[in-house]
Amino acid sequence: FPVTIELSEKYFNEICLISDNDEAGKSMSKKMTDKLKSRVSIIQLDAKYKDIGDMQDSDIIKLDNSIEKSILEMLR
Repeated sequence: FPVTIELSEKYFNEICLISDNDEAGKSMSKKMTDKLKSRVSIIQLDAKYKDIGDMQDSDIIKLDNSIEKSILEMLR
C-alpha cells in the first residue's frame, strides 16, 4: 500500500477511486484520502453492491457517467 501511495503522488494529480463496499474497501478509501487529500475523488457504489463486479452493465454505464462528471468537476 505505501508503494501505491508513493506512485500515486508521483504520477497523478487527480485520482478517481472506486472501492468495495466492505470494511477493507472503506479502510483503503480512508487511507488514500488521508494521504492524498484533495487529489482523491471517491465514487461511491450503491450500498446494494459489494463491489463493481456485482453490477449490471446498465448500472456500470450510469456509474461511468457519474465518473465523467467527477472528472469534469476536477478539471474546472
